[in-house]
Amino acid sequence: MKKILALILVVVLFVGCGDKQETVTGGQVTFRFEMTDKDGEVTDWSVTTTQTILSDALIEEGLIEGEEGEYGLFVKSVNGVVIEEDNAYWELFVDGESSMIGVSSVEVEQGMTYAFIYSTF
Repeated sequence: MKKILALILVVVLFVGCGDKQETVTGGQVTFRFEMTDKDGEVTDWSVTTTQTILSDALIEEGLIEGEEGEYGLFVKSVNGVVIEEDNAYWELFVDGESSMIGVSSVEVEQGMTYAFIYSTF
């Protein structure tokens, strides 16, 4: 009997100590969204959504527009600001770090900050 109780205790401890990441399961999540335009002016919003993918949440709010391509959504406009130069693009940042994946692959998380910065190459 003691062995069974010990085994149950070990299982409960291991399960309880795992990483706990907030996920959206049909509920609402609120995050911060920022846009830095060509002149360096920053505009920000608090977005509350039931969407699980960042592009879906931002499209639903009317904050981004773009075209679907082979690699996902190519963002052409953020808050009505359109890319003007051939060598310009909207660079996506997640919590201050340049994203390694596209906006249509980013899962929204509670309390995160997502940003598009008008960038050139």
